[in-house]
Amino acid sequence: MDDDEGLLLSIKATLISSGLPEPTLYRQPPRNGASAVAPLPLVLLDLMMPHLGGMEVLRRVKEEFPEVDCVIVSR
Repeated sequence: MDDDEGLLLSIKATLISSGLPEPTLYRQPPRNGASAVAPLPLVLLDLMMPHLGGMEVLRRVKEEFPEVDCVIVSR
């Protein structure tokens, strides 16, 4: 998903038009791990990422910030 710029921009526009704050887009998992998502209300997560898989990022996010909603998007 992260390699499709048009798809990312479309998702971003949809979220903004739905009244959510402008999202921060990470093309790779942040170097400091799940702590980078602490202030975020929602994480859209691709399962297929380099270096650290989406399921591992999901596990870390939910361990550290169980209140953060996560949506897995993959193709």
